[in-house]
Formats: sequence, structure tokens, C-alpha cells
Amino acid sequence: MAGDRIAEAPGELDLAGIAVGHGNDALAFQESVQGGGTVDVGSATLTVSSLISMPGGSNFTFSVPSSKTLVATAGITVTAGTLSVGSGGVVQLGSGQTVTLNGGTIATTGTNDVYPQSLSNKGTFTRQSSGTWNFTATSGTLNLVGFVFEWLGTSGLNIGGTTNVTQINGGQLRSLPNSAGMRAIQFNTTGSLPSTISNFGWYWGSGNSVPAEGTSYFLGFSSGCGNQTVSFDQWFGDFWPYTSTNTDAKISETNCNIVIDKANSPVSLTEFKSTPYNGQVVLEWTTGLEWYHKGFNIYRSLSPSTGYTQINAELIRNDLFNTNMHGTYAFIDQDVVNNTTYYYKLEDISTTEERTLHGPLSATPQVAFGAPPPPLASTIVSNNPSGSQSSGGGGSQNATPGI
Repeated sequence: MAGDRIAEAPGELDLAGIAVGHGNDALAFQESVQGGGTVDVGSATLTVSSLISMPGGSNFTFSVPSSKTLVATAGITVTAGTLSVGSGGVVQLGSGQTVTLNGGTIATTGTNDVYPQSLSNKGTFTRQSSGTWNFTATSGTLNLVGFVFEWLGTSGLNIGGTTNVTQINGGQLRSLPNSAGMRAIQFNTTGSLPSTISNFGWYWGSGNSVPAEGTSYFLGFSSGCGNQTVSFDQWFGDFWPYTSTNTDAKISETNCNIVIDKANSPVSLTEFKSTPYNGQVVLEWTTGLEWYHKGFNIYRSLSPSTGYTQINAELIRNDLFNTNMHGTYAFIDQDVVNNTTYYYKLEDISTTEERTLHGPLSATPQVAFGAPPPPLASTIVSNNPSGSQSSGGGGSQNATPGI
């Protein structure tokens, strides 16, 4: 039955043993569902005015593929079978309605990408037009890769009962409530949980303002998860307009260990490259996230393993940090000699003086390479002028210990 489609059409369709009542935009999976295979949403938008129920005995996959939208005005209950939302697929819920997982599987199959993430390659659950909706899991399997959950109610993504979670990677909770008591994600299950959740974001965005600094809300909450540990890695969020925000204060846990450590997300370096030109070397790097971050240093040597010297006169900072928690940087080293190979390391420094080195990269400037193109206006540019007396260029300086 793979590839069978549900399109907007009145009457009753018989899809390989699955009775699909669709008169007046109503879709009901009957208890006799035994067909197996996959049923896809075939029209651009399928609106369903009654509860979508996948009852016990269902053994098929109900799929919302790319560029398709399922509007579930009365909610969804998955007791058996699989509800799968693909990359670019969208499920819209009516105001106050609930997606209930009490058996079976709910999955998203979008892209697990790093911050800043694309929203177009995610499997998305959102509201139909206004209000909020709810997600409650009491049993079954939850497998989220490349997802967006928008406009959840104050209980957030509520994972309870005996639900088993395979993975929760590469997604965001967006347009979250900003009221006191909000629990963005809850681990209240005795089922298995992943030890690490990666590339995960909490994002209020333009839809809802970020909670005021004194508001009591929780990024992670648990009333008990069998003493399992769940650590968030490469996480991000827009809940940090306040320097005093402490992620530990945004976790409530009992017999469960939820780790949202700022050390797991001080700087996410998404690119670091060197390009040689005539009498110049341009170093470029991009950060996915800068959290409690002080700035960068550049080190250079004539050897890949020893003798590195700092060549930036001042700490390289993100001048746009008030509005952007990430940046694109360029450092132009003009104190170089053509046909000489230079090695570079990039050091990032957190506000707690944690230092991380990236590299080394190498570059050999030559006359034939010409001049570098002008940087983009959004790039944060620093330079090392010719004759600055830095090591390996026009002068000499003592090497930095340990670099």
C-alpha cells in the first residue's frame, strides 16, 4: 500500500483495507485498520474537522510529506501505527487541541542541522490560526529529527508515562508561552531517554516576547525519569537578553538529571578557513552561537606545531552582540612575505576564561593571487598591518607559551 494518497475528495476511499471516511472533510481511521504500508497526504492542504485517530491494531504509517499540510482542527491521537512528518511537512492543530501519543510512534524526519538552523527542512507542528495546542505522550515511541514545534501551551512538549524517546535532535521549540510556570520540555517518563539531545533550541521569536528576567519558567522539567541523565549539547535560544540568566535556574528536576550547561554552548564554530593573496592572508570564521563569550585571538607561526605568536593587537569582539549571538569574522594578515608558508590558530575565550584553540590552518601568499575582495558589510573585520613586528612577518616577537 506504499504510496497511497489521501486527497481532498468527498465520499469514502478504500485504500488496501484501510477505510478512510472523508465526507465533509472528516477523516476517521476505523478500528479495522490492518492494511500496513504508508498513506500519504496527497493534496497541498488536507483539512480534517474530526479527531484523527490511529487506534489499536493500526500497523501503517500516516505520512505528511514535504510541501504538504495536514490541518487537524480536532487534534490527533496515535495509539498504534506511525504518524510521520517529513522535511517540509506541516501539521496544524486547532486552538486548544492535543496531539496524544499513547502507543505507536510519532516521528519527524527533517534535517539535523547546527545553529543557525533552516526552518524549511523541518517537520513542523504548529497552530491552525490562533491560540495554542498541546502535546502529551503517555506511551509509545517518540523519534524527533529535524523538527519545529510552534505555539505549544504552558505544558510544552510533555513526555510522560512509559514513553520511549529514541532521539530529539536538530530542532526548535518556537513561539513558546512567556507566562510563569511554563515548562518547555518535560521528561516525566519511566521509558528510555537519549543521553544527549543535540542542536536543540528554545525560541520565543517575534510571536511571543521573551519572558521577563524575574519570570519563573523552565526550559527543562521533570517530576521523575527513573534517574536518567539527559544532556543538551550545541543548544541555543533567544532567552538571553539578560546577562544574569542562569540556565541552572531554568531547570526543575526530581529523580532526573537534566543538563543544560553553558559550557556546552559557549561558541559553536561552523567555519574556519585561510586564503592567501598577494602579500596578505585572510582568515575567515563563522560562529553558530556565542554564549558568555569574550572574544578571539589569532596566533601565527612558521611551524605547524610550535612557535605560535599572537598577532592581533586587541581582542577580536562581536560588535553586534547585542542583536546577534553569532557572527562572521575576517582577519587580514598584511605582515607576511610572499612564497612563505604561515600557520594559524584561532583561540576563542569565554567570560569564564575558558580557552579553546582551533586549527592550525596554513597559507602561502603569492604575487599571482592578487588582492582580496572587499568583505561583506556584515563581516567583523580586524587586521595585522605590514611592519607590525609580529613573528614570522616583517619582525620578530617572543612565542606565546603553550601555543
